[in-house]
Amino acid sequence: MTHLVPIALDLDSSLRDQADLVAHLADVVDLREIGDAVRLRATASDAGRLRDRLGELRRRIPSPLLVFTGSGDFHHVSLLLLATLAADAGPFTLVLIDNHPDWFQESPPNHCGNWVASALELPQVNRAILVGQNSPDFSWYRFYHAPFESLCDGRLTLHPLHFASRRIPLRWPACADNPARFSCRAWGTTLRFQPCDRADQILHRLAAELAGQRVYVSVDKDCLTERDATTDWEQGGFALSDLCRGLRELTSSCQLVGADVCGEKAPAPLTGFWRRLDAGRLRNRPHDRAAAARINQTANLTLLDAFSRTPVGAPA
Repeated sequence: MTHLVPIALDLDSSLRDQADLVAHLADVVDLREIGDAVRLRATASDAGRLRDRLGELRRRIPSPLLVFTGSGDFHHVSLLLLATLAADAGPFTLVLIDNHPDWFQESPPNHCGNWVASALELPQVNRAILVGQNSPDFSWYRFYHAPFESLCDGRLTLHPLHFASRRIPLRWPACADNPARFSCRAWGTTLRFQPCDRADQILHRLAAELAGQRVYVSVDKDCLTERDATTDWEQGGFALSDLCRGLRELTSSCQLVGADVCGEKAPAPLTGFWRRLDAGRLRNRPHDRAAAARINQTANLTLLDAFSRTPVGAPA
């Protein structure tokens, strides 16, 4: 099991509300001056500024990191964390546990909804495995903007919550027919997946499949039920206890090159009409910031324990 150094990137102040979590972190990097500029999406210039800061962080702490990044509006920061890994970290498999696939091949770049497509273009990423998705992003027509060829050739594997297939009209892969992953007909293609009902069940299978291999794990807490997390996006159906049980098994069997966790409830609402429209938050609803911090801190401490050699609260 790889030892990860736990840190936070303070992009939106959400993690500063979690004093018990902060007490267990090796560092909290203050990035609030750039946080709003890169929230939800970032220009090439702002993404470059953030990448430079992460490069400085990597030089200061060269060990593998467990990075808490704040709201799911910053999940595209995972792409920069992958891109700034040392060359000897790869090749590796990306395991994304999220209620959303974050894979759309759409503009603008550096967006929390399309970073997985960009990650597949990184030379050090061998493949990507997506676990727990159950969002409106899986309407059939949205698959026209998904990494279709990677889904068919097996470089991108999907383990969604509950559903086992999607029919995609008028779309055919370039690779040869593979009944386990897809079947072609005159009208189009049926994609097949290995669904999961519980996080620990699928992570148990992945632990065996990826044993001894290099792995990077990214967790968005919107994969959890509303009982276990409070986030800015539609939430999924995983129980926190099942997820952490599965993560312990996965991380014990693999060589982790890093991990990150997002999915806080942002303290401040999104600003700007187009960004709120993009996120489906034209009406920003007020929330109890203290209550959100309490429930998410419990989830974060439990996740930290799952990723740690030493249980949280025990002497190092």
